[in-house]
Amino acid sequence: ALLVTLTSDVGNITPETGTSLTTASEFAKFELFGDGTEGAGFVTASFTDVDGNIYEDVISVMMRTNGQGSDNGSGNGNGSDNGSIEPSKIVFIGATPETIALKGSGGGNGLSEQSTVIFKVTDRSDNGVPGQGVTFSLSTDLGGAALQSSTGTTDTDGNVVAVVNSGALPTPIRVEAVTTVPTIGEVSALSAVLNVSSGVPVSSRFNVYISADQTPCDGNFDTCKMLVAYGFDRFGNPAVDGTTVNFVTNCGGVGRLDSASTGSCVLGESGFGRCSVQWLAGDLNPANPKQCVDGSSIEVVGYTLGEEDFIDNNGNAYFDATAIDLVPAVAPSREREPSLEAGGEPYLDANSDGLHNVGEFFVDWNSNGVRDALTTSSDDLTARPGPYPKTPPPADPPGDDDDLLPYNYTFYNGTACAERLNDDQMPQLGSPNIADENNGAPIVADVDDCSSELIYVWDRVDPLP
Repeated sequence: ALLVTLTSDVGNITPETGTSLTTASEFAKFELFGDGTEGAGFVTASFTDVDGNIYEDVISVMMRTNGQGSDNGSGNGNGSDNGSIEPSKIVFIGATPETIALKGSGGGNGLSEQSTVIFKVTDRSDNGVPGQGVTFSLSTDLGGAALQSSTGTTDTDGNVVAVVNSGALPTPIRVEAVTTVPTIGEVSALSAVLNVSSGVPVSSRFNVYISADQTPCDGNFDTCKMLVAYGFDRFGNPAVDGTTVNFVTNCGGVGRLDSASTGSCVLGESGFGRCSVQWLAGDLNPANPKQCVDGSSIEVVGYTLGEEDFIDNNGNAYFDATAIDLVPAVAPSREREPSLEAGGEPYLDANSDGLHNVGEFFVDWNSNGVRDALTTSSDDLTARPGPYPKTPPPADPPGDDDDLLPYNYTFYNGTACAERLNDDQMPQLGSPNIADENNGAPIVADVDDCSSELIYVWDRVDPLP
């Protein structure tokens, strides 16, 4: 059973905190009682799953005395419950944040997948009107963007909140708020544009290169180089500002120029999904000053958590589990949209032979003690510990829970992985031929075909080519 934590900045919650989801319908029930005060606030419900992922939902509430209306702040969406104060207009106040991450990519990357949009209903003197019902709508629902609630009621200051949840596709969004004024009918206001754009870096759009601006090296170009890392999501938008890129080198040192003096930089510091570090040479080979003192090649590797790329044949922004053609197909038909391998675990290729050799640095993504050339298949030998499918003999037809690698199918890791759900919104088992019974469209991948785990995306550069 999941343990839900409930908090509120108005009223008192019963139970005080922690409710197990033990009912057959898996609801955590609670009640909010007045504490003698009035005003608006938020009730937050959150839980942490077994992998440490935090899920959160927020609703707006308003506490009022019996003389002003119901004690739960409910409204009819168009009318008012405000005593003798007559509304005159509704205005947009602000949105926080104005840029939200793509669905499935926010949270740990420093950017939320929700935006709180505030409007205010006022009278002719610009005083806030409490208890006024307001309805909300979005300018687009592209990619699954949605409102948490389509109605709201103004608080004692006349403010009302709309919560926007991002979708899987990048798009500008505006919120329209509508309320009814008795003398003139409906009045409305539009929010500023919200941007759904920044996700996690994708393997095919993460690079490290020598900067064109070498000014900080002060002319010492044989022993100093400014390097730039850039990362973009799978739609070509800059990755979330605040994404940390780590650097390692087998010769000299590499790090930021500022007082932090760390071996990393943060995307967005240099604008447009970029950040910079400086490489300084240590002892070089006297016979070849473009090599380390031991004669090995100089390499700098930058890496960060991101996702694998894939070819989205049908444009639904998710990694699909079944063939794009309508079913039934000729068995076995467990085809997938092409998943593009990200190059395995990052490593320093000090001898430039194109292979990882014992003693060369590598990032052990799956903590198995060896450098893996594949990090994105469900092969038990290379996958991270978890509920991955078993490996059958390649001669057998693939089953619902089989490893795809022996059949030349691909496994995907990233935010475009979605667990397949049935009509009751419950997890549905995989099948060789699964499609929407209404239109034959493929249904997005289940956990046997992809994982929402992030992988390391990386690139290397020779600072003295």
